[in-house]
Amino acid sequence: MSAKSNKMNQYRLEGMYYAYTKIQKVGMDEFAKELAWRSPRGCAITNTKIEVKQYEQDIIRRVQDVAMIFAMAVLVDEFDFGNEELDRFRERLLLKCSCLEENYLTWDEQKQILKDECGIEVDFRKGSDIDPKK
Repeated sequence: MSAKSNKMNQYRLEGMYYAYTKIQKVGMDEFAKELAWRSPRGCAITNTKIEVKQYEQDIIRRVQDVAMIFAMAVLVDEFDFGNEELDRFRERLLLKCSCLEENYLTWDEQKQILKDECGIEVDFRKGSDIDPKK
């Protein structure tokens, strides 16, 4: 066997051992919940839930920062926002972000509000939907 095959077999056995001991410890239902939680995230068994949640929070905050920078730049460039308006915008955006983080509102609710109040329909694009030529 090649070194690569040996490594793959080692990883498979380690995964099987982890699954077996986890099921013995917490039961099949709890293991199924953990597997359902880990699978979409692609997170390794060596990462704790706390570590993964912290990583997710870091990504969310980084995305919020990027959105804030772009939005503020557009507001200045296209709508002549000054410091006072930008501060108000930043505070309101941070409030909306914290409401999402604390589960006071959902993305779907926010999208529905935009549709009902402004007639604007928005949705999230999937990676395959994004065309750089548009």
